[in-house]
Amino acid sequence: MKLVDSYEEMFRKSLGKKIRRARREKEMTQEALAELCNITARTLSFYENGKQTLSAWKLCKIICYLDLKIDFSEFNLSKT
Repeated sequence: MKLVDSYEEMFRKSLGKKIRRARREKEMTQEALAELCNITARTLSFYENGKQTLSAWKLCKIICYLDLKIDFSEFNLSKT
């Protein structure tokens, strides 16, 4: 596995955990958030588990619906 790939995977998993935590704090089901974002609950599950990369547009929608604050500097992307 390339170094870039491993950082991408770590980023996806970390972001997915943040999304799951925020969704649960809002007491929202995957189905409810998925419907708001016009995606399937299965796709949202893939996002939350770091199995699929979000498009910028989907990420923006999720951030807005969950009122999520993301500090991208914590992901240390400069190593890629």
